[in-house]
Amino acid sequence: MLKNLDLTRRCALLVESCGKILQKYDDLSLQKNGRIIEGYSEFIQKQADKLLMYIQLAQLENFCSEDLSQQATQAQAEAKKSYLQALEIYLETMQTRIDALSSHL
Repeated sequence: MLKNLDLTRRCALLVESCGKILQKYDDLSLQKNGRIIEGYSEFIQKQADKLLMYIQLAQLENFCSEDLSQQATQAQAEAKKSYLQALEIYLETMQTRIDALSSHL
């Protein structure tokens, strides 16, 4: 599970970076999408925090349960879904930017 936690935190950082890149542009729609993407990063980070909590609880003898495992799995699934949604927004935004620049050539 620690490997999944590390991966989830890295995903949050990647998504945050994508959001910050878009916010550097002068175009307001790019900046807006950048803020939306950063919101996904915050959500992914919260899921990573939940996952860490579940890992810590699982290390205690009294808290090992099927429910805890299901909650950890759910946190991972929600983080993955948000990661994919954020990347989709980023890629669509960049494709729109590329298309706009290509039309001026």
